[in-house]
Amino acid sequence: MAREQTKAATFPVDRNDVELVRGAHPPHWKNPTPDGPYNLVVIGAGPLPG
Repeated sequence: MAREQTKAATFPVDRNDVELVRGAHPPHWKNPTPDGPYNLVVIGAGPLPG
C-alpha cells in the first residue's frame, strides 16, 4: 500500500482532486463498528465477454 501512496503523491493535485477527496472521505469520518454478520445480495451478471 505504501507504494500506491507514493505513486499518488507524485501526481499534481488541483482543486478538483481536493473536492473529490473531501466528498468521498470526510476528514473526521470513522467507519461504524458492525453489529455482526449481515446479509448481502448482489444483482447483476458481471461484465460481458469481450
